[in-house]
Amino acid sequence: MSKVVDYSNIRDWVERYESGVSMKTLSDTLGISRDALTRQFRKRGVRIRGRSEAERLKWESIRRSGRAAVVRQCSSAWEARRGQTVALSTKIQQARTRYIRLNRCRGAYEDEISAALLEMGYSVAQQFPVGPYNLDLAMTPDPVAVEIQSSNHRRSGSSIRQDRIEEILDSGFAVLIVYVPNRASLAVEATCDKIAAFTDLVREEPSIVGQYGMIGSDAQPFTPRRFDLPDRPRIPGF
Repeated sequence: MSKVVDYSNIRDWVERYESGVSMKTLSDTLGISRDALTRQFRKRGVRIRGRSEAERLKWESIRRSGRAAVVRQCSSAWEARRGQTVALSTKIQQARTRYIRLNRCRGAYEDEISAALLEMGYSVAQQFPVGPYNLDLAMTPDPVAVEIQSSNHRRSGSSIRQDRIEEILDSGFAVLIVYVPNRASLAVEATCDKIAAFTDLVREEPSIVGQYGMIGSDAQPFTPRRFDLPDRPRIPGF
């Protein structure tokens, strides 16, 4: 015999969903299938979030819970990848899949900066694929990559290691690195203004593609110790 569902509290469920609670969390909590709950919401005119928006809200919630929550969410994936040798063609396909699904463990401030830039009228693609890599932000259609480094750049797997940045530059991008040292607070509004200025400059002067800039958490030009791209020109002012 099928279960009879009491929908008398559905207004409360809608409020929870619209506040950011995922459809999966609601369906698990209420003991109702996700499809059935979605149908009921749609009947009442509720806008159902797409996959990318749902992922963004999920990661915002995880990051608000602190670094430990991010580690818990990502640790299994990190552990599974250790010691594996993956073919380049596979890495390229994985990068494309991550972009489509937006299912990668995104770093600090990526969603916040992306949302602010969109409000400023810029087109932003998160986790845009370039060869085997995914850019934190791509200022499409301008050839501008933004990489947000929120941990020590000397760590293994750093997103701003020399070989990775040079390959992105060689792929036809100008790169702006936003370097946020551990425990530093990012000036988000000033950073977005600087990213916008960098994008506008590249748009006006396409010849600077293949060059890079770097700003710190205060949105001012910055270079951490022992960071060097010796064969790459740095864009003045960044």
